[in-house]
Amino acid sequence: MLVVKALGAERSEGDRFQASAQRLRDVRIGVARTRASFDAALDAVPGIATMVLLVLGVWRIENGLLTAGTLVAAVNLFALLAWPLRVITYVLGDMPPAVAGFGRVAGVLNERRVPRPAGGLALPDGPLALEAEDLRFAYRPGAEVIDGVSFRVRPGETVALVGPTGSGKSTLALLLARLLPPDAGTVRLGGVDLAVLDDDQLGATVALAFQEPFLFSTSIAANVDLDGAPDAMAASQAGELAQVDEFAHRMPDGYATVVGERGVTLSGGQRQRVALARALARRPRLLVLDEATSSVDPVTEAAILAGLERSLPGTTMVIVASRLATIALADRVLYLERGRLLAQGSHEELLARVPGYARLARAYQLAEAAGGDGGRASANGKGVRA
Repeated sequence: MLVVKALGAERSEGDRFQASAQRLRDVRIGVARTRASFDAALDAVPGIATMVLLVLGVWRIENGLLTAGTLVAAVNLFALLAWPLRVITYVLGDMPPAVAGFGRVAGVLNERRVPRPAGGLALPDGPLALEAEDLRFAYRPGAEVIDGVSFRVRPGETVALVGPTGSGKSTLALLLARLLPPDAGTVRLGGVDLAVLDDDQLGATVALAFQEPFLFSTSIAANVDLDGAPDAMAASQAGELAQVDEFAHRMPDGYATVVGERGVTLSGGQRQRVALARALARRPRLLVLDEATSSVDPVTEAAILAGLERSLPGTTMVIVASRLATIALADRVLYLERGRLLAQGSHEELLARVPGYARLARAYQLAEAAGGDGGRASANGKGVRA
């Protein structure tokens, strides 16, 4: 609705809707006419048949060719046929939508299910290393989005995925969280292939927060605790770490405030903070953030990033970054371009030897300076200089 209003497309969208509504109206009127004619014909058949039987029966009785009892039996037989004809009408009327509905349900039930991993392998205790080996993925054949990516993240290390638009950063994040199965290659966590981890163990270990968060029409607390935090304390700490406390306590019902469908009553930055708290509530051992603070204001983002660095020392983190402040959180930067990992190292190292990364970093710096937050890059104390 907002897009239509912003583009001034009310008239064209109204005309399009009116044309569709008129077609639907005409079809439904045609169906009603057909059904009414059919029902009237079925209602008339027994009555007309009875009149014909009476006329012919009386004539034959007068000529001695038929008895009155036989005529009465014939009339009653046709009267009994009225109800079966009516049932046939109901069946024929309900058959088309029933067949269409069955086809849709059957299509869902016949969908091939992805086999569940056998499990049986347990992850080691403590911080976990993350390894990607020759990862390849394509949404359609012949157009690889991830092309032979290999790297290793040390236990408890934080790395930033940086690259121009369309370089495959978000797709790689989904592969690392096993939300997409790779076409080739392997992702290992703590030396264990993600493909063999059962769903419960994977869900308790890996968390991902998206740039476009989805919130349900329930309370803030229920959205944070959606994936089953171990205890209320963990959910509370996650809300504090993601800076949800900053706005939740100003609302009439606090954390019990219902946010509406898709979190419509919250701003974009507030929705991202609730989604981040949801990812942190289980205290994941691998945290993947896909620009999860891109809509948050600079001051709040700096507080979130500083809190992540301070409160999650044993969590291995992979962060898709397009801001210098987010890059500053990372111990190492992985630079992607066209689905390939072109370079990795510290921010300063990549600035000195990778021209594409240097251009991107300068663009980030100019964008932040134009937005009035150029000093944000050093908010967490590491100090990124482009």
